[in-house]
Amino acid sequence: MGELDVQGTDAGVVPEVPVLAPVGNEDLTAMMPPMGLPPGPSKKTFLIVAAALVAVALIGGALFVATQRNDTPVSPTTTKNDMPEQSRQDTPTSTVDDKANDAERKADLQLLQGQIEAHYAMTGEYPTFAQINDEAFRANNMKGLDPQSLRDPEADEDTSGLSATPEAGVYAYKASPTGCDNTETACTGYTLLAFLSTGDTYTLTALN
Repeated sequence: MGELDVQGTDAGVVPEVPVLAPVGNEDLTAMMPPMGLPPGPSKKTFLIVAAALVAVALIGGALFVATQRNDTPVSPTTTKNDMPEQSRQDTPTSTVDDKANDAERKADLQLLQGQIEAHYAMTGEYPTFAQINDEAFRANNMKGLDPQSLRDPEADEDTSGLSATPEAGVYAYKASPTGCDNTETACTGYTLLAFLSTGDTYTLTALN
């Protein structure tokens, strides 16, 4: 408001002062300038930031995996020849070979037994150890016998004939009673034996 003009008024008369109307809360609110929050980031900006964070996470994960892989020691390739003897024996190929060899051992001893029993049926006596290892005797008395049937499948190339002592790698034959010679004492029994790959023995004895 400006200064009151008191000129031209009667003396002793108080000039009329204008009265302001009361202002309500609504009017005050209307009079205040709008105060809002500052504008936030747009949806496009948010998507860009989110994509960047995902990319960083993926790259970091890939680097971590690569680091772990490089730190992991790589075992050198092991060949069958580099393996210990026991390990080589436990390989699938070795197991198949062992089973085939054991089957051959059993078949060989059964063929031998058939020839020995046939000789007994004709002569009433079993061959002595010396006779069964004699090539001429076998040619005359065991004509159907394959000489390879006397060799273990894992025997040395120079091994031929049967052994008097049971051991791995050779077939053993023992006529009984001990010391029989089919001259003074007839051989009335025998034992055929082979060692299997498992360490067990396969044994056949006289049928009569």
